[in-house]
Amino acid sequence: MAVHSVAKMPHNANVAVLGAGPVGLLTIAVAKALGARRILAIDVQPQRLEFAKQYAATDVHLAIPREAGEDMMTYSKRHGKHIMEKFGFGEPSEGIDLVIECSGAEVCVQTGIWIVKRRGTCVQVGAGPANNLIPMSIFVNKEVKLIGSLRYGPGCYALAIDLITSWLILLFLRRFAFADANEAFKTTKAGLGPDGKMAIKTIIDGPIL
Repeated sequence: MAVHSVAKMPHNANVAVLGAGPVGLLTIAVAKALGARRILAIDVQPQRLEFAKQYAATDVHLAIPREAGEDMMTYSKRHGKHIMEKFGFGEPSEGIDLVIECSGAEVCVQTGIWIVKRRGTCVQVGAGPANNLIPMSIFVNKEVKLIGSLRYGPGCYALAIDLITSWLILLFLRRFAFADANEAFKTTKAGLGPDGKMAIKTIIDGPIL
């Protein structure tokens, strides 16, 4: 999934990833491995962003809160402007070439369209609500390319294996015996293993028959 979404990345691109969960973190790692210039991770959980910065992101951003009574579209516009000013992504100096949305949250889809540069690309990975409201006028005026990304395509498995075996991507897997399934679920929920270190993916071995 991460490889498939980053396949749309232009050379030496600035990339923003909304959602720093397991999929988002791996997307960030793939973007770095394939030569992204700057990678901005955006999330609402500080611990995820802390790990993202150590892992592969060049910049991280903790989402700012909504104001009282503020609707999602107004918030996404304000938040997008804040992000662009904070990290110097305002055009014409330096824009975000590729936005990859990994959370599925409607407000993140909206924010992605606000922050991508003119004629940039937004890739939708997160599967959220069946229907989303998007800022159509800015989408049209900026000539944004919006692409859906479902799991994988031709060559994705081979490239993923190459990236892992060449140590360009580290998975940080946590493996648990079936008898320790409760601990595994706790690790998944917290994003941290029993040792307090980050866990991207948690695996539970099947029961021994």
